[in-house]
Amino acid sequence: MDVKRAFTYFFLDQESLIKLANFLKIVIIPTGLYLFFYILKIRSTLISDTALNMISSISIFYLLIALGYLIKTAHNEISNKFPVLPIWEGNYARYFMYGVCTLLACLAYFSLPRLISFYYFKNSGLDAISITFSIIITLIIPFTIMSYAQELEIFDAFRIKRVLIYGFKHIKSYFKLFVQILILVFLGVIILPKLSLSIINLFILPSLNSIPLAKSFALFDLAIPAVVVKIFLFLLLLLISFLVTTIIMFILSCLLLAYFNLFAQLYKQAKTDKSESGYF
Repeated sequence: MDVKRAFTYFFLDQESLIKLANFLKIVIIPTGLYLFFYILKIRSTLISDTALNMISSISIFYLLIALGYLIKTAHNEISNKFPVLPIWEGNYARYFMYGVCTLLACLAYFSLPRLISFYYFKNSGLDAISITFSIIITLIIPFTIMSYAQELEIFDAFRIKRVLIYGFKHIKSYFKLFVQILILVFLGVIILPKLSLSIINLFILPSLNSIPLAKSFALFDLAIPAVVVKIFLFLLLLLISFLVTTIIMFILSCLLLAYFNLFAQLYKQAKTDKSESGYF
């Protein structure tokens, strides 16, 4: 695997900045929407839990587009297409469908342990067997995604024999990448959103609440109502949060693009090694 190329290929394209900006926009929109409406929900009764859940649904739509774009980059790497970063114009719906197919394949895989446990052991809950199968499925998911990305045919994601053979061919490198991408997903999906919400709850909202509405503030001999100051501070803090979130998400986006490329390189290498063996 060419690790250096995986972390730099998205800067080699002449239109890389435009493509990265579009990708970042797709990732930032759901994050920004959720944080904004989360703050509004806390500050007023106008936003209900139902409305916040609707915002989450909209966010999922954008994240599926981003996932589909990652799938397309993996497809280009496996197929030796250049540039690896695909264009955005006119392809949003296509990337959304790639994301949906990937999600459906993952859901199908993760539903298997429950079905097996229920069908053979009449147990609909979590038990040792379903947990074991879930762990195995989690381990092979990256290459099932790469199998789908190879030809962008959803049924290729269920070619278990191909996935296992390709995976075991480079098992050491595969598990090394798997652990790293697992940490990245854990940071991006769980830790960072929780950290952002904690900062809002612990610092931003208490700071705003500490300003009494009945008080006015002097600025250049002008009396500014406290409510105006609150609005200004709210917008300023929102802007700062947005900038910090943008920087973090840019780093995470580059890491995601790099690790998808590394998995695609590993899959392509395993595919090349097996091309003369008569398996596929």
